Amino acid sequence: MKISNKILAGLVTTVLAATVLVDVLLKDTYAKIDLNNTFKNYETIAIKPFKVLKTEGGNGYAIQITQSPVTDLKVMGSRKNFLTIVQRGDTLLLQFTVPNNMSNRDPEKLPQGILLSSPKINFIAANGTNIFLNGWKNDSLNIALSGSAAIKFNEADIGKLTVQGNQSAWADFNEGNKIKYLNLMFSGNSIVGLKGIDYSVIKSQFTGNSQLVFNAQAAFNLNRK
Repeated sequence: MKISNKILAGLVTTVLAATVLVDVLLKDTYAKIDLNNTFKNYETIAIKPFKVLKTEGGNGYAIQITQSPVTDLKVMGSRKNFLTIVQRGDTLLLQFTVPNNMSNRDPEKLPQGILLSSPKINFIAANGTNIFLNGWKNDSLNIALSGSAAIKFNEADIGKLTVQGNQSAWADFNEGNKIKYLNLMFSGNSIVGLKGIDYSVIKSQFTGNSQLVFNAQAAFNLNRK
């Protein structure tokens, strides 16, 4: 056999062996993936307990906040490089510089870029980001929205809730929310939607082109207070 043929045969053998090895490694890696794991596409980042949450950045991905005895933060692996975390004392700052998505402002229907859990939060300030607050219980909670920030409440049970918003902020009380004292202060082109909410006392201040939108049940609740 000519030397050139021997070299060619050797190269072919090497390529085939490498292909088989890569295939075996990929199959082994795939077999280790738990397809039933809800968080398989997320990476956990260690954070300390906090009471004040500040978020700023884009609104193309939502930040989902749930109540849990354990403080935890998970970020979608493909969006980890868009996240910067700063902690000072009891304040957690999340800079989430993902692109904006003005065609879909609903945090519940957006991809959940960050999954955050904490036992208690006293104050949330969101500048440009979308937040989904699910099943949250607090004696009191203050929220400030600015820019194109949006927040959606589901199954919240809060004693005193104050929500402020300016510019193009959006707040939506969607399903099963119980608020004893609700204080709303909005300006600019902000919008507040009262859909699934039961409250004892409501105080509101709307200036500029800001709007309060409610369905028939919410209107009935407002009239009987």
